[in-house]
Parts: sequence; C-alpha cells; structure tokens
Amino acid sequence: MDLSDYMIVVTIIAIIYAVVVREIQNRMIDRKESEEIQKESKRLSEAYKEAMKKGNKKEADKIMEEQVQLLSRMNKMMIGQLKPMIVIMMVFFALTWAIGVFNPVISDDVVVPLLDNGKGCDKLANDGIYSACYNITDGTAGKWVATFTAYNGGIEVAKNSTFFYYKNKTGDTYLEQPHGVLSVAVDKTLYEENESILLTAVPENKVDEIKVTLDRGTAFKVELPFTIPLIFFEIRNFYHPTSWFIFVSLIFSLSLSFITGRFKK
Repeated sequence: MDLSDYMIVVTIIAIIYAVVVREIQNRMIDRKESEEIQKESKRLSEAYKEAMKKGNKKEADKIMEEQVQLLSRMNKMMIGQLKPMIVIMMVFFALTWAIGVFNPVISDDVVVPLLDNGKGCDKLANDGIYSACYNITDGTAGKWVATFTAYNGGIEVAKNSTFFYYKNKTGDTYLEQPHGVLSVAVDKTLYEENESILLTAVPENKVDEIKVTLDRGTAFKVELPFTIPLIFFEIRNFYHPTSWFIFVSLIFSLSLSFITGRFKK
C-alpha cells in the first residue's frame, strides 16, 4: 500500500468509525431519558428560586426532596452511559492500533546505532559524543527526519530529532517535540546521492545505547487547503495518521449531527 492509498484508507476508516459511534450512542444511550431529566432539572431549579423569592420554605423543602430524587435518577443514567463509552473506546483503540501497524512510512525506515568507541565515524572514544555514518544510495527526494533515541538499561530516557534534505530542499521544517535532554546534529543540510551523512548525539545523562531512525523521506502528511484557527494555535498540516483519523471522525460526526438536527427541525 502506497502513502496516498493509506491516507484514503485512514480517511474511510475514520468516517466509518464516526458512523459506528453514532449508532452505538443511538442504540445504547436513552436520549429521551436524558432530555426529560434536563427539563425536569431546569423546572425544579426555577421553581426553587421562585419559592425562595416568595419565602415559602415549605415549598422550597419539597422541591429539594424532588431534586434529590432526580439526582438519583441522573446518577443511574450516567452509569448507564459508561457502557457505550467503554465500547466506543475499545473500538477507537483497536482502529488506531491497526492504523499504526499498517503505516507504510515505517516499513522503509533505517535504524543506525551510534557509537562512542573511537571507531568508524566516531573521532574519539568515551568523549560523550556518539556518532554514526550513513551512505545515501536511494530514497525519496526532499526532507528526511533523523530521530535519535537514547536508552539506559534498555529503557528509553531521551528522544530528539533533526532533519536534512536529500537532492532538493523543501519548505517543510516540522519536527516532533523532544523529551529528555539529547543534543543531536547532522554535518550539513543538503545531501546528494552516494553522499555520507555524519550523525551525532550528545546525551546529558549516562546512557548505554543511542540509535537513530532515518525515515528515508517517507512521512505521513496531510495539508489542508485552509488554516483552522484554534484558541492557542492553528491547524493546517497533519503529520500523524492517528491525528488525521481523529480530525476526520470529529468533523464527520459534527456534520452528521448538524444534518440530522436540520432534518428533525
């Protein structure tokens, strides 16, 4: 499966998921009961305010008793709504797991170990600078991402990434947020075929292994024809199939709700 087909498949699965979620909610959630409780709660709240305004304590106490009974009814309804939520979350995790497993951009990744033993590309043993070389013989032209991961005792302790260009530069500069402290670098920004890349990493804390994963220029990316402004940031590009899956299912679900709401009116 190539990348464009994969993107289409993820989109279709997201739409199906939105439809399935709506069907689960319609079948397992008693919307009529929910609406009745909301109306009753509003009525009692207004009646209580009116009773207190008139100084009718007896009527206010009676309304309070009704509110306690309504609260018990509301709790039962909320517990009942947990069942469909569990089913929905199980479906969600199953689909996102499958999307990750069949992600074609991972299959051609190259993993290169970095060393600090003074051999090969590493200039000096035990100087805290881990190095490796990789000779580019093929791959997709454009931006390549190098993701460095440091381990200590088999446990991941830090991750950071950088990028370079193969054959031609692009305007894409997106990188994942790092975690832990790990300084990483390549020796230049643009490489041609059969050139060797020098990859280096300097960890802040003690590590016993560092690996770098090269994506060979294949990465998931969906660019919208417009920018969606949010409170703290704007959305234009999607770099993960899971985030695209969530976005499509959310938009389609909102669209379904709007359309069905219009028909009901």
